[in-house]
Amino acid sequence: MGHRIRWTAVWVLVAAWFVAQATNFGGNAVHLVLLAAMGLLVYELLAEDVPAT
Repeated sequence: MGHRIRWTAVWVLVAAWFVAQATNFGGNAVHLVLLAAMGLLVYELLAEDVPAT
């Protein structure tokens, strides 16, 4: 379940970044949204899968 939540958060953050870029909202600080999405992706790569019991 956590996997789906993280991937949903990544997609939402990337979409928010694109919308902010298109509307010129947030200036340079909006790039932190993309950085957060990238951080979630790196976490997803490094997190160990726990087998379902």
